[in-house]
Amino acid sequence: MSDAFPNAAHSGRMPVLGATARHAILQANLGPSSVISQLPLSRCAVPPDTPTLQIFEIFDSEPGFAGVVIVANHRFLGMVSRDRLFEQLSRPSNGEHIMKKPILQVLESISVRERDDLVLAGDCPVNDAARAALERPNDQIYEPIVVQVAPGRFRLLDIQTLLLAQSRLLELANTEIQRQKEAAEQASRAKSEFLTNMSHEIRTPLTAILGFADDLLDERYTPSEKAAGILALKRNSEHLSKLVDDILDLSKIEAGRLEVEHAPTSPTQIVKDVISSLEGRATARGIKLFSGFPTSLPATIQTDPMRLKQILINLVGNAIKFTEQGQVELRVSATDRNTVDSFLKFEVIDTGIGLTSEQLSRMFVPFTQADGSTARRFGGTGLGLSISRRLARILGGEISATSTFDKGSTFVIKLPFSNPPQLAWITDPKSEADKVLAPDPSVNIRLAGNILLVEDGPDNQVLISRLLEKSGACVEIAENGVEALAYIARHDRPKIHAILMDMQMPVMDGFEATRRLREMGITKPIIALTANAMGHDQEQCLKVGCNHFTTKPLKRLELLSILAQYLPVPNFMDKSDSQSAPTQQTPVLKPSTKQNSTAEADRKSRQTVRLALAAFDVDAGLKRAGGDQALFRDVAQLVCEHAPKWLAELTEAIASGNATLARRLAHSLKSSAENVGGAAAAIAARSIEVLATDGDLESASASLNNCHNTFHLMLNQLESYLANHPIADS
Repeated sequence: MSDAFPNAAHSGRMPVLGATARHAILQANLGPSSVISQLPLSRCAVPPDTPTLQIFEIFDSEPGFAGVVIVANHRFLGMVSRDRLFEQLSRPSNGEHIMKKPILQVLESISVRERDDLVLAGDCPVNDAARAALERPNDQIYEPIVVQVAPGRFRLLDIQTLLLAQSRLLELANTEIQRQKEAAEQASRAKSEFLTNMSHEIRTPLTAILGFADDLLDERYTPSEKAAGILALKRNSEHLSKLVDDILDLSKIEAGRLEVEHAPTSPTQIVKDVISSLEGRATARGIKLFSGFPTSLPATIQTDPMRLKQILINLVGNAIKFTEQGQVELRVSATDRNTVDSFLKFEVIDTGIGLTSEQLSRMFVPFTQADGSTARRFGGTGLGLSISRRLARILGGEISATSTFDKGSTFVIKLPFSNPPQLAWITDPKSEADKVLAPDPSVNIRLAGNILLVEDGPDNQVLISRLLEKSGACVEIAENGVEALAYIARHDRPKIHAILMDMQMPVMDGFEATRRLREMGITKPIIALTANAMGHDQEQCLKVGCNHFTTKPLKRLELLSILAQYLPVPNFMDKSDSQSAPTQQTPVLKPSTKQNSTAEADRKSRQTVRLALAAFDVDAGLKRAGGDQALFRDVAQLVCEHAPKWLAELTEAIASGNATLARRLAHSLKSSAENVGGAAAAIAARSIEVLATDGDLESASASLNNCHNTFHLMLNQLESYLANHPIADS
């Protein structure tokens, strides 16, 4: 149906909305992205031969019409506004003369400019239209705007409606600005509160660590008093370590760089591990901690066991912390086993202090706790629950909570899992959880073949080569990429079956060395050793030509399992080799006869050292050495030999502005400390490594004093350990 109408009584006319109606529509529908076609428009188009008298009658009968659009064959010819027409009619002797003419002739007699009037597309934003209208000549500013809503279809938008819309947009913008301002102020308050809590969280254990460290230097303390002090140091150091882990996890999640794996995972074993790790804490508070299994459970599900355990440990740990008396239960159940799309439900139920509904609504917001007194009374930064919820969502699940103030709380994790018909189910999970699981058979992995270890750290060279040789491999060492290339190029060397390549080395790093080897046509398997566990770092290793990668600190079983995939022998030794093949229950790296003869003395010795030393953990170092005490001593001696020189070179590199060298030296110091269980020294070196990587040598210089102090304490105690605890002869 045409927009044009031949006379004032044409049924196609649509009256313009009044000011009140226009305001109501603008209030309801206008938004920041609104366009002018969404505004109230006047549909009043006439053919060019319409008598002006009829236009006058239209204006007289419809006071809301701002003007008429002249259209012929869907082509815009011009526009006559009410005000412009009435102005012409008010002139002496003009009225009767104009009334008899067709409207197009009147348009031409009024002003040719009217035929070139402003025409805007219907999708023009409101603000742009208002700006264009106000830029017209002064005598046309208040004229209606022609809007082309479709090809050949035109409407009129009066300037008052347009300015009203723009005013409304300004109101909305001001409201949004105010909202963002309040949100920013709230975020600033949350940040200030978080920093206050964080400062408290850091300073509290640091105060204890520094205080007990000073006290332990006093020779008047008895061994039992020193042992108590060392245990306090350990507790507070673990607290700081957990704090750092939480912050790193949250930053990885925020950046979208947290990776999860999907591996067969036993729900009953996860529950058992969580209860085992936290029952000591519960007992110390007089709380009963137990597990419940009201339904059958799948034997395994595909999920990330480490992250699932992290979530449960955080929730159960919180329940213990906020329960002063009573009990905490970790209950796990599953939906009907006949359902294809199933889920596990982990419930953490406590009889603790509970939460109000307002407190509960803020529980999963980062850096937020129930109220300010919570941090003062119980400690914590408010990161744990936020991280747990995000981890649960990454695993495909969700966390919810219910609580009654002063009665207790229940946190529920729902985790979906695939339930194919062949999935095995456990009808009595409680009995299964009570069983002692057999050792992982991967501890029996044996290797053979020749491995080229490309590693610049002397202590890492000894540690890794000894571990590989104990497992049956032959190891050759190159200190950097250049030596590795030269070694491979020489034909008089034994055949190499695999290359273990550190990616951060001086002279030539592992990335460049791997590229060069592949360019030389070397197809030997290359396994990357990298301290960076982020996904993009691992992708870079594979991109340059590595076949696989493993992260530092090294996980012995992971390293051996990866190498076994590429070496030309089976994973396990032939059981017919009765003299050397281990049984399925016995690890390969068992102590020698000499070590067996002093096992009890060594155990007591390590226990004494654990209580007497605060700067390194003998058991952690021995674990890194695969339980080989002689290897641990060799690594410790190398650390004592090289670390002082690296510390001096690190200080000089920072002073001279050499960030690359400073990063490499800090990385080597960190690895050395980790190899002997020197957690504090490793953290101090890692801090400088990160700062040097970012080019912030000023902050790195400020951290040097702490790094020197922690390393000197560790080295002094390592030397004391080596002198006072030799391996006894058989």
